[in-house]
Amino acid sequence: MKSKASYFSISIPLIKENLRRFWAIPAIGFLAYFLSSVFPILMSYNHINSMYGYIQMCLTNQQPFFMCVHLILPIITAVIVYRYIQSSSSVTAMHSMPFTRSQLFNSSLASGLLLIVLPLLVNGLILLLIAKPTYDYSMYIDYEKMTALTDNAVDIFTRINVLNWLWQSIIVVLVIYAISIFAGMVTGNAVMHFSLAFGFNFLAPALYLTFITYCSDYLFGFTSEGVHQNILVGLSPYTEVFVSDGKFSPPLQLYYIIASLVLIIICAVLYQKRQMENSGESIVFKFMVPTICYLIAYFGMSLMGYYFSALSSNNDSQNSDVYFYAGLIAGAVISFIIGRMIVLKTPRIFNIQSLKSFGLYAIIAALFVCSITLDLMGFENRIPSASKIRGVSSTNFDFSDDGGRYSLNLFRSPTADLSEQDNSYYSFKYSDPQNIEALMALHQEIVNKKDKIQEEQKRNVQTFSINLFYNISHPLGLQRTYTLTYDRILKNKYLKQLYESLEFKSYFSFSNLNYKNINSLTLENIYFYDDNTAAQLVITDSNKISSLLKAMEKDFQNRLYEDAISRKHAYCTINIDLNYLDMNDKLQKNSFNTKVLLTDTETIKWLKDNGYAAYLECSADMVAEIVFTEYDSEKEIDYSTVQSKDILNEESEKQLVITDKKQIQEILDNYSSYQYDYDKYYQGYIVYNRMNGYSQAYSDTIFFETNNAPHYITEFFQK
Repeated sequence: MKSKASYFSISIPLIKENLRRFWAIPAIGFLAYFLSSVFPILMSYNHINSMYGYIQMCLTNQQPFFMCVHLILPIITAVIVYRYIQSSSSVTAMHSMPFTRSQLFNSSLASGLLLIVLPLLVNGLILLLIAKPTYDYSMYIDYEKMTALTDNAVDIFTRINVLNWLWQSIIVVLVIYAISIFAGMVTGNAVMHFSLAFGFNFLAPALYLTFITYCSDYLFGFTSEGVHQNILVGLSPYTEVFVSDGKFSPPLQLYYIIASLVLIIICAVLYQKRQMENSGESIVFKFMVPTICYLIAYFGMSLMGYYFSALSSNNDSQNSDVYFYAGLIAGAVISFIIGRMIVLKTPRIFNIQSLKSFGLYAIIAALFVCSITLDLMGFENRIPSASKIRGVSSTNFDFSDDGGRYSLNLFRSPTADLSEQDNSYYSFKYSDPQNIEALMALHQEIVNKKDKIQEEQKRNVQTFSINLFYNISHPLGLQRTYTLTYDRILKNKYLKQLYESLEFKSYFSFSNLNYKNINSLTLENIYFYDDNTAAQLVITDSNKISSLLKAMEKDFQNRLYEDAISRKHAYCTINIDLNYLDMNDKLQKNSFNTKVLLTDTETIKWLKDNGYAAYLECSADMVAEIVFTEYDSEKEIDYSTVQSKDILNEESEKQLVITDKKQIQEILDNYSSYQYDYDKYYQGYIVYNRMNGYSQAYSDTIFFETNNAPHYITEFFQK
């Protein structure tokens, strides 16, 4: 009976021999890391601050050459170190030596680890020795003299950052190395080993990506954001590093280490059970033959299905499902045949055994595809019970003011976690029971009107996304995203309740702004830029800032939902420039724009009382004429990119030139800054009277919908 210790025994002579034979691997790895990190830094060492961005890119593993080496070095090492098991002559020679299988496997494993980790350790040691304070030029108060740093200055080239890079890099290469060894254990030649090592390292993310692609296309309300996106990139450290800036969370680090150890144990077991006489075959374990065939067939089926679907969108969109399923069938058959030939190393695969194997795959594939496309699991109708909901992250109505007014990081959060706020896919979290009931009712209404909503989405009109991310006891939560037309959002009573709720208004109150001090408020004219008055529209007086914010706050609290999302143009825009303390108590700068609506009576009154209105308003007396054209997608000429007076003045267009002052004033009071129906609308531009200080004689494009335009515009184009 073998002792347990024998399974973990290694042979020092074998390790030394591997290091002697394969010394070129760490040498090349060292040069690759050195030339892409240490060498450029040393070349600019006397002006280290100029390398701030490059050092940051290297230490967060965003350097492209680093990531190439992280991937290729472990794969090449695994292929070379275990190359002896892929040849019948070499495997016979190795196994005839006085070493157990455990010693052979463990010694190769250990020597391979040394070969890929040594280059990292040496380069990491050099980086530790040369590390010194490095700041970006923008972090200096006087960047020319570089004598004083700002409060938010961050030293990027610290020994802690170097050690963090070294640790995260070791985790990345460890996982890739373990997967590459597994590929070697199930293959019988070096070509298949190398190919599957690459493929297996991206297998889990690729499988999950195709899964969420199917779900996104065929499950109403499915969203790939949030938890699904986290799972997708987190399955492999190689993909996670691109979104985490090289800093893995402790749970992920534990997952990667445990997964690597488990995979190495599986490899050790497979090595013990491997029939060495199968060396030279493509696949040495029978259970892997259908597995590889099915994987090739699955990806080929999916690729062909979506290729056919893309063809249908250009030719026959009404039969897109027919094209999709035809592509799935064709892709499954062709890919299975190719996969079968590869793993069996013969074109003679047309037999009853292959037919049975394909039949089994067809059943599995049909169940998988139908479970998604037909929603056999009831995903679309699933709504959590109120008793299980602790909160709902949903719309913060940022589509009503696109200047950053409703950005979560601008406000002190009494309800949402900071970790959630840092992710763009999270929105404001509702916890008030009445608001939760409204969101559930909204969810149920959307589900009930699925067919109508999907039909509306086919129209070429303005749409917005509504997120529903439920915080429930389930670890994956429950999240949905729906795309609704502007008209449906405007008329929705539940969204109106949410916007006008105390919970929403309290969170996004100006009194809840996260700031230490406000530097300035800049008033921006939406019509034209006046050089003579631009400086007068910057407010820095603290008393004026305070009183204007109070007026804006009062208007915000009284603002109705319909006014907030109205397409009608704003009165003006205000840019708020402020300083705030981040989570590390570092002083940071930020700014955002907010609209002053035509219904914001208190703010407009304040602007008039303080003499700013004259610089912000545009009257008919300031306008020479307004020119309109009609856009209709059914006509031959495409005006969808029309943005300037030069294009609008083309002689081929039918133009309405308005000079009547009453009509001009009516248009100035009611026009929209954007269109809703992209297929048919009226667009125009304002021609200003020549006045000193104006840097532009024409406005940006203005719009009217065909159903709400003044009668004289509609009548003109209907002639």
